[in-house]
Amino acid sequence: MDNEKIERQMAFIIDQQAKFSVDIAKLGERLDRVDGQIERNAQQIERNTQNIDLANQNILKLTDALLTLTKFAQKHEGQLAELTKQTKETDERLNALINVVENSIGRKS
Repeated sequence: MDNEKIERQMAFIIDQQAKFSVDIAKLGERLDRVDGQIERNAQQIERNTQNIDLANQNILKLTDALLTLTKFAQKHEGQLAELTKQTKETDERLNALINVVENSIGRKS
């Protein structure tokens, strides 16, 4: 090989090495940006997980409150049924009394 060909090959190798170094540097910068984004994503995932945990706790509290309200509603439903029964009985007794009074007044006239 002559010197000129060797120098061209060396220049080519040096040029390729320079491009390779630039590419590696760019990849390093990109990797740093990706690492930063991954860290931000991990932090966001942690915040989302905490928010989901809080939401789950609130759902459990709301479920307990709903069950409690349902029990109260059932209790009051029973009480209303009893009051309705007592009101009906009172109406019947009052009607009987009214009939007695009306009949008593009608006999005296």
